[in-house]
Amino acid sequence: MIRLPSIQQITSNASATIRRFPFVLTFAILGTLGVILLVDLPWDQRDGYYWVRNFSWVSALSISLLLAISVLSESRSWNPIKRYLSSGAAVLLLAVYYLFLPEDFEPSNSEAFYRYSLLFLSSHLLVSFAPYLGDKSVQDFWAYNKTLFLRILLSVLYVGVLYVGLTIAMYSLEVLLEFDIEGKRYGQLAIFLIGIFGTWFFLSGVPHPNQLTDEEKAYPKGLRIFVQYVLIPLIVVYIVILYLYTGKIIIEWQWPNGWVAHLVLNFSIAGILGLLLLYPIQDEDDHKWVRLFSKGYYIALIPLIILLMLSIWVRISEYGVTVNRYYVATLAVWLTGVVIYFLISKVKDIRVIPTSLFLIMILISFGPLSAFEVSERSQLSRLEYHLEEHGLFSENGTVIKTENEIPFNDRKQISSGITYLLDLKGVQSIQPYFEEDLKEVLANKDTMNVVSDAQVITGLIGIDYVSNWEMEEGDGSGFATFQVQKRRTDPVPLQGYDHYVGEIEMWLSSQEFETTIGERVYTISLKDENLEIHITEKATGRSLVFELKPFIEELPETGAMKIEALSIERMTLEQQNESLKVKLVFNSITGQRQNGEITSLNANFGLYFSFEE
Repeated sequence: MIRLPSIQQITSNASATIRRFPFVLTFAILGTLGVILLVDLPWDQRDGYYWVRNFSWVSALSISLLLAISVLSESRSWNPIKRYLSSGAAVLLLAVYYLFLPEDFEPSNSEAFYRYSLLFLSSHLLVSFAPYLGDKSVQDFWAYNKTLFLRILLSVLYVGVLYVGLTIAMYSLEVLLEFDIEGKRYGQLAIFLIGIFGTWFFLSGVPHPNQLTDEEKAYPKGLRIFVQYVLIPLIVVYIVILYLYTGKIIIEWQWPNGWVAHLVLNFSIAGILGLLLLYPIQDEDDHKWVRLFSKGYYIALIPLIILLMLSIWVRISEYGVTVNRYYVATLAVWLTGVVIYFLISKVKDIRVIPTSLFLIMILISFGPLSAFEVSERSQLSRLEYHLEEHGLFSENGTVIKTENEIPFNDRKQISSGITYLLDLKGVQSIQPYFEEDLKEVLANKDTMNVVSDAQVITGLIGIDYVSNWEMEEGDGSGFATFQVQKRRTDPVPLQGYDHYVGEIEMWLSSQEFETTIGERVYTISLKDENLEIHITEKATGRSLVFELKPFIEELPETGAMKIEALSIERMTLEQQNESLKVKLVFNSITGQRQNGEITSLNANFGLYFSFEE
């Protein structure tokens, strides 16, 4: 018979977790509340609360970092003063990091977010090995990480079940008792469950490094079955496929495709993970095959690592170093080191894997050899080469505007390089090449994004911008992209409209949106088959239909991903029926066409309502 925990037990465990991890839970709660606040704000007001957004990002980073310090202090039996001082020092470092985050910090290809991602991953790795550095038991290290892994899975299960149950309950309140629950409350519920409940539940099961129980040290039979009969066979199948591909390269004498590097990395790391999961049973009489398979696996990786090196070398030699290629090259070097270590070393300490990866991530995050500095130097060198090739430098080393025709591929390379550098570093990386103040030039344009910035800068050089997706005319692909935006200097005429619904973003196959004004509930949907936006009153079923196809056909025919700033009149559609008048104002609309058919579409627009009496 299953014994459910009593209220007293639950309360006791919760309070024990607070006492054990006070800093971790504090930042988890504050960061989660920050995200909930941001979700509650209208889209157009969120940028004003950038400090809340940045604090939430730093809070997410702090959870793993402070947890690593907590379990390290437990493993070393530090006294309370030393524990609080070490956690306090970490909080100070996080505060300094927070102060240096840009106001527009968000998921992007910027240096700031790349570095955040590295720090986030490395702090999680730190949790895995921090308590077991030095002369600590490798078997205990494995048992500790196994327990963390299973606790994560259990936390995900609990959060998922709770979310499904509570959303059904909330929906029942709406349908049966006519409660008015906004759609964003469901999102806020998910954030609360993940950020506070999920974190709290996970922390309550984190094992004490020096007090592992027999249950925590036990090897789960289900884990062995999964690894031995599911994971390992799958990895072997993919290795065979990669070997066949290697044979094809040798026979046809072709350079490997760039994407094969990701396949080799993913399955190599998955194989190493599988071997780590089997580590405790490798010396058992019934599982002697694990050691044999392990050695054979690392030997089998050697040709694939050579394939990986060739693949990334081809990409770098053709297009230069980027942050992502630097990551792949670095992981290739790390993988080579791991293979050599486990083939040659007599110790074969599995702690080497997370520890070495952690050190590499920290090393490539800062300094002249960081991924950002190396990729910037590489792309600047390529940009200089193309500019010099066409005589686009003056005697003082600044760019002069050309009146000559530049070949399509060279324009594409120049455009790509400028876009990448703007995305990664901003205008400061290319400012030395221009006499004009680029910040001032870009501040006066109508649209605000990296591609439009690059368009303005290529205009200063005297060439048309070419996107990465654009094909030269006559290539027969029939593929083109388009992008237009509302001129930001044009005000929206609001005469005759009483309600601003908000800013909405829709794309092909996107979900329906729902909005409530007073007692009226409306659904907003994009019908893919005929490219129509339907605004439907739920109570009556009456709809207003905005036909997008004629609107899109009248957009400027650029034949590529050009950004055009159009007047408010050209970006506005209006419809009305006997009860409702709606104005739809596009902020931006982007997409792709192939042979006249629209294959993808993304529209961002504001909606304004007026009710007819």
